[in-house]
Amino acid sequence: LKKMKAEEPFIAYMKDGLVEARVTVFDTPDDGAAPDSYKAVLEMCMRKMRNRGMPREVDACMDLWRELLDNLKGSYPRLQRREAWAAALEYLVVERMGKVPPEARELSITYNADIADIERGLHDIRVILEGEDF
Repeated sequence: LKKMKAEEPFIAYMKDGLVEARVTVFDTPDDGAAPDSYKAVLEMCMRKMRNRGMPREVDACMDLWRELLDNLKGSYPRLQRREAWAAALEYLVVERMGKVPPEARELSITYNADIADIERGLHDIRVILEGEDF
């Protein structure tokens, strides 16, 4: 349905009744080789933004994440603090769109992450996006 450009939410009848569903499909530059922790960061960030009514930011999030994965060139450092990375990703997406990024405190609450961890995630993601060794 998604590839046929059907409108969301999709409605399906399941065992206990009707359910609504939304689907995100995107191609990654690494053919899906990224570790689950990297996939979890993207999914978390997109879900939180989608739930807060930020559809353009969700699209920009996928683009930025593709760029990050491409810059890693198949070498994936171990990710810790996925929530902090997801918050940092949202911050950078909003910043790159020319909007005022959310405050660290707001991101900390939304993602249940420490501000220091979010700041570290911001630094790490920026280093990767600038093409430097991480």
